[in-house]
Amino acid sequence: MIRQDMILCRRKESKKMEHIQNLMSVQEFAEQMTKNVSIGKNKIYALVKEPGFPSFKMGSRYYVLVDKVNEWLEKRALESGDGHE
Repeated sequence: MIRQDMILCRRKESKKMEHIQNLMSVQEFAEQMTKNVSIGKNKIYALVKEPGFPSFKMGSRYYVLVDKVNEWLEKRALESGDGHE
């Protein structure tokens, strides 16, 4: 029974780490986006505050759920009629 509890505990910790790895501060996210896509930091900071954007505020800092950004972009493109399928 103890071994089974240890396995379950490890699985939970693994899930937590997966979520942590998918988090970036807005500053980190903005730096990545400005390197890879032609979006300025000011636009990123504005997006983070938009309703529905995959981010949250903890204390005075915002964080981005990186793995959810593509889903958000696809949904937004489909809503605006710009989806390329």
